[in-house]
Amino acid sequence: LALECTRVFNDEGKPDGVLGVAFDRTEEIRLQKQMMRNEKLAALGGLVAGVAHEINNPLAVIGGTAQLLERNKDPQIKEDARSIRRMTDRATKIVRSLLTFARGHGTENRKPGTLRPLVEETLELLTHRLRTARIELLTTFTDSEPSVLISHGQIQQVILNLLTTAAHALKDRPEGTRLIGVTVR
Repeated sequence: LALECTRVFNDEGKPDGVLGVAFDRTEEIRLQKQMMRNEKLAALGGLVAGVAHEINNPLAVIGGTAQLLERNKDPQIKEDARSIRRMTDRATKIVRSLLTFARGHGTENRKPGTLRPLVEETLELLTHRLRTARIELLTTFTDSEPSVLISHGQIQQVILNLLTTAAHALKDRPEGTRLIGVTVR
């Protein structure tokens, strides 16, 4: 609440009382906080995009070098090169997911699409963390996937938040009982 007070004077110019008005600033404060949160998300998106682009350049060189090494006649070198290329492809996919996540947070970025590729992309971001925590991930997708109007960044944020919360809740459970199920219908 904000309170504004003003002295009231009588006809002779002497103080006669006080007039006070109270303003409920709840909505204004909520909107200010939301605006600050949106600005932070935009800054984070810019940072993620910059880091992703910086990572892409060395990945391209590593991937290209691995492709050249795959032509080598030595079977061990060929196998090592294939392994390097697989890991480079995986890292490139993760970087692409980060870029997709960084690009869209507002309703202006909503586009028609299906949830499956978006969920798979988001799960790729968490795969290592879940594996390290020894959490098994069970995903189920239905055959029919309707096209819906979605904001990729917002959906990814929701999925990341849900899975992070679920993983945190499972951390103290014994191994073998740590399972997160994801179903997309």
